[in-house]
Amino acid sequence: MNHIIVIPNFLVTGISFKKAYNLCKDIDEKDTAYVALTIELDTEFVTNDKELYNGLKSKGFAKVVLLDDFIRSLQNRED
Repeated sequence: MNHIIVIPNFLVTGISFKKAYNLCKDIDEKDTAYVALTIELDTEFVTNDKELYNGLKSKGFAKVVLLDDFIRSLQNRED
C-alpha cells in the first residue's frame, strides 16, 4: 500500500469524466475514473486489459498502451 496514490474526484473535471464515461460505457464502466484521470493529466493509460485496450482504440482513444508494450518500451530505453 506504500505505492498507492489516491486522487480525489474533485481534481478531475466533469468534462474529463464525461469523455471517459462515453469511451468506457460500452466496454467497462468501472474503468471510467482511470480513463478520466488519464484525460485530465494528458498522459498515457497503461492497462493489461486487452478488451479495454481494443475498445478504447476502436473509439479513437490513442493514449492507451498495453502493459507488455509499456514494459518493453522501458527496457528499450535502458539499451
